[in-house]
Amino acid sequence: MSTVVGLVALSTVVPIAPMATAAEPPPNDNRADAIRLGLPASTTGTLIGATKESGKDRSACAESAASVWYRFRAPARGTVVVELDNAGDMDGSVDIVRQERSRLLSVGCEATDNKGIATLETSGLDSGADYFVRIGRDEGSTEDNFALRVLVPSAPPTPPGRPLPRGGARNVVDRLIDPGDAWNSRLRAGRTMRLALTSERCLSLRVFAPGVRSFDRADPVLSVGCSGYRLFTPRESGRYVFLVEAERGRGGQKYRLRVAAAGRDDTAPGVPLGNRAR
Repeated sequence: MSTVVGLVALSTVVPIAPMATAAEPPPNDNRADAIRLGLPASTTGTLIGATKESGKDRSACAESAASVWYRFRAPARGTVVVELDNAGDMDGSVDIVRQERSRLLSVGCEATDNKGIATLETSGLDSGADYFVRIGRDEGSTEDNFALRVLVPSAPPTPPGRPLPRGGARNVVDRLIDPGDAWNSRLRAGRTMRLALTSERCLSLRVFAPGVRSFDRADPVLSVGCSGYRLFTPRESGRYVFLVEAERGRGGQKYRLRVAAAGRDDTAPGVPLGNRAR
């Protein structure tokens, strides 16, 4: 008796992984879909999956591979500051653009630095008019996310400013959104004063004579650069104006301003020192 053995071939089925798909473009990939920003604005966005529109989609200061768009209405004073911080190793640029009929006019452009940061200051915008902010990724650069801020600077200080308290003043200035503070104090002719501007940053101090009406049209009677201490003897009595100005760069800059009468040991001939006296 013979035995027949049947062999069944078993086949192993290996599931096929689905092919990776490209990231979907961001919702503001095209200029027509630009996201509206209310000023001041702070938001985050991405250039992952973004594309470059055919036609007039280009930066005024860089060769872009892709872009996304925002739009805003110019504030009353027509001045804005745009801050772009790219994540990772992404290099790019930020443009402000205005559309006039079929034309796109560049208002300003700034490329990111070696830290992926760009700061663009613009003035002279038409109050109430619409402007576009274009965020671009450079050709050959990696795709990544970014942080975007569109800020409205405060009006520059004007004379005579605020009365300086007897013990001095402490405050914060910011080169981009609050560039300076104006203070005033009544000084007497011929009386030497001590002026001290203290800060961890390189702030400047300018002193203007009584009656100044514009900082741009008057020359200071004294300038103190990069913080510091000076003696000052007024030639006339009256209300003097002290203008504290921020150094360039981002972020708040703390300072302290003090104005006080000089003592005998602050000026010549000084305090008499007797023989062997300490």
